[in-house]
Amino acid sequence: MITIKTLLENSGSRNRSLLFEHGLSFLITIDENSYLFDCSGGDKFLKNAKKMNVDLSKIKGVILSHSHFDHCCGFLDLVENFKINNFYTGKNFFDTKYSFDGLKYSYLGCGFDENFLKKNNISHTVCENIIELEKNLFIVGNFKRNYNFEMSPKRFVVDRGDKIEIDNFEDEICIVIKTSEGLVVVTGCSHPGILNMLSSIKDIFNEKIYAVYGGTHLVEADDSRLEKTLTEMKKLGVKILGFSHCSGEKITELIKKDDEFLSCQLNTGDEIKIF
Repeated sequence: MITIKTLLENSGSRNRSLLFEHGLSFLITIDENSYLFDCSGGDKFLKNAKKMNVDLSKIKGVILSHSHFDHCCGFLDLVENFKINNFYTGKNFFDTKYSFDGLKYSYLGCGFDENFLKKNNISHTVCENIIELEKNLFIVGNFKRNYNFEMSPKRFVVDRGDKIEIDNFEDEICIVIKTSEGLVVVTGCSHPGILNMLSSIKDIFNEKIYAVYGGTHLVEADDSRLEKTLTEMKKLGVKILGFSHCSGEKITELIKKDDEFLSCQLNTGDEIKIF
């Protein structure tokens, strides 16, 4: 059995004892092997894990979708409380990231560097294209840009030392799970574009994409892009959508009205089970 547990998301669920804030953290378990996918921005996901009867000391590794604070800074709290052996990121993960409003820069980075990993004896593996973690469980990165209307906001920038560049999110990675129904994709923020990511994954595995869970960063997308996104998802074979975090209310409402999708909002404490 495969489970996707939401340890933290922007909103609460029926379990009112759980904490929530802007951020994302999933626990993904296939058979008896568990991996943490994103750590949110602080220690609230740790407190939630305890209340959800999740033992984080047993995880085999931590995967961070990209190096923005709301997905990564909680890794510092995790390492303070648990011994972490295996750590997975995309390339250029430690680039210094900011948001720029035309005048000032706001730091958005993960809050640690490679020296922190060395100090804590944490093995760091960079996903250049694809890594098989377990049978039917993969990390995928290095997405092709197949859809020119999927552009990340220009306010996201990277400090290269001698110059500031618009962030193209080379560090973004996601989880892919093979199931009998097709591929299940779990995303963090999908900054390279959710369709760019899904179409690249379909090409790599040569299988239809059955379900997509997680953040899609469609919160700022206009109506035209939202409609195109759902149309293209249908072409890719997607049947189930469980969006959260940065996806936005507009896309959530559109999906609810579209009877070609089964959909849900994945909030803190919610769980997907795949048998």
